[in-house]
Order: sequence, then structure tokens, then C-alpha cells
Amino acid sequence: MMEKKTPPVASDAAQRLPDDLLNRLVELADTLDHLMPREVDGDERGASTAGDPLPRLDAVLGNLEDVQGGISHAMLVRRTISLRRLREDIFPKGLFADPAWDMLLDLYGAHIAQHRVPVSSLCVAAEVPATTALRWISKLDRMKLINRERDPHDARRVFISLQP
Repeated sequence: MMEKKTPPVASDAAQRLPDDLLNRLVELADTLDHLMPREVDGDERGASTAGDPLPRLDAVLGNLEDVQGGISHAMLVRRTISLRRLREDIFPKGLFADPAWDMLLDLYGAHIAQHRVPVSSLCVAAEVPATTALRWISKLDRMKLINRERDPHDARRVFISLQP
């Protein structure tokens, strides 16, 4: 009879990571730590949250919402995209190959800026081969997350936007 193995706890999993991967994770965490605001509502970063990032994140997002004209949301989207790109400086490029989130972020940023996004631009923003991006656009469309709208002036072009 086979023994049933118990699932490892998170600390066990961290101990089994190869040293180079663990070092890269630490480097990424340090990079992200330096990008976070040093002070939120007069408190030193992490001083009042006892390891819980949610109150700090709420405070940061609350401060961003004070900016008028939707600029705060656009800044947040650009910052999110740029933080996601940082991981490619640390990990192999193909490790995070799912372009759906990057596409949705790009479409949200375009919505805030009131720009129309042609399919070709969305493929470029996804940073994957065009065929892969087109498959993901079809998948997002089937999931009813995006709209496709033909350009009334050029029948060859289709614009993509987020579903309302």
C-alpha cells in the first residue's frame, strides 16, 4: 500500500527553490520595495500595517484618486504595466507568457485616455507573436471581456475596447 503524502507548506516550497531562482525572487522583491512610496499618511512604510500590505495599498490608491481628470487611474495602469515588465529583467522572457492581463491593462489605459485601440496595436502591446495575440483576442472576445468594432473609414481595421 502506498503512503499518502501531505502537501508541503509554503516554507518547504521556498526551501526547495533553486538558489538562482530564489535570488531572483529576492531581487524582484527588493526592486518592487524601492518603487513603493516611502511614506503613506505620515507613517513610515510598513510601520502600522504589521506585514499586511492591504491598508498601505488602500492608502496609496486613495492618494492617487485625489488627482483630478482620471490621471490617477492612467498613472496606476502605466505603473502596473511597467512593474510587470520589470520581471522580464529578472526572469527568462518566456516564463510569464500569458498576454491576457497585459492586453486588458492596455485596453483599460486606452479607455481612460479615450483612445481607440486597433487590433495591430493591441498585438504589439501584448509583446507576443501576432498569432498568439490574435488567439488571445479571440478568447477574450468569447469570454465577453472585449468588444470588436469595425473602423467606419477603413473596413480592414478593427478596434478593440473593454466591455462596459
